Amino acid sequence: MFLRRIFGLGSGLTNDNTRHIAFWGVLQGYLRDPSNPSAPPSSVPLTLGLYVDDFVFFSESDEVEARFERLLGEQVPVDFMGVVEWFLGIQFSWSVTPDLVRVHLCQAGFAANLVESYDYHLKRPTPDATPYRSGIPIDSIESAPTSEFGS
Repeated sequence: MFLRRIFGLGSGLTNDNTRHIAFWGVLQGYLRDPSNPSAPPSSVPLTLGLYVDDFVFFSESDEVEARFERLLGEQVPVDFMGVVEWFLGIQFSWSVTPDLVRVHLCQAGFAANLVESYDYHLKRPTPDATPYRSGIPIDSIESAPTSEFGS
């Protein structure tokens, strides 16, 4: 059920396509650890966000996250870059206390970062940058006859 919701597979999940790397990592979060087969399978889910060759993942359990990193790292070369700050233009702002973890997702943060990366936040705004400020009428087109538009 989890795989179908994440990847929208419907009934297309077969043994053949579970070998694909995107499925491999998710499946390993639910199967027994091959290096310790006597350990029970995890009952704590691992949530995975995947886009082409980048992914983010999280779990309520640090142990599940560490196990996923170890198992995936044993199969393919992976660069785990730590706590996510940006993913697909979304800024992740974390607030962590001993009792609670909160995350705020903000796409406006991407726009602000883009503006700052080109130092446009330091530029003085042009006073006539918009039609309204430049004196150009914005509510009507003076040269267009209104009879053509049925009014």
